[in-house]
Amino acid sequence: MHGHVIKEGLLGKDILLGSPVVAMHTKCGAMSKAQEVFDQLPIQDVVCWNALISGYAQHGPGEKALSCLDQMQC
Repeated sequence: MHGHVIKEGLLGKDILLGSPVVAMHTKCGAMSKAQEVFDQLPIQDVVCWNALISGYAQHGPGEKALSCLDQMQC
């Protein structure tokens, strides 16, 4: 799914695709890929932030989840 979204250039065109792609990677524990997708999003809304933060809380260092929470609130 992610490959098709990237190939078609949809990630930068459709903000609704960002959250599911980030969430897909976090659910698989691929946090570096989730972070990479998140960083490429033109708009990082609360849903995208939530997907990333919950992924770090479950699979990554807890400090990174807290850091993302702080960044989101700024």
